[in-house]
Amino acid sequence: MNSSDSVRVALTYSKKTQKSVAAALGISPANFNQKLRRNSFSEDELSRIADIIGAKFIPCSFEFPDGKRF
Repeated sequence: MNSSDSVRVALTYSKKTQKSVAAALGISPANFNQKLRRNSFSEDELSRIADIIGAKFIPCSFEFPDGKRF
């Protein structure tokens, strides 16, 4: 699973939308979607996404408080 796949699954699990996460990152939904399609998130962006969705970023995965990892 690449990082974009992990982001998609983690967003679904956290019940957050791409639009809301993009806004919290300070980027447009179109830019967020483009990063998903190109699998071009930086490690810093992935760490920030984890904070936004209430997860802990572990390189190559997201861990939620209940122990679930994607």
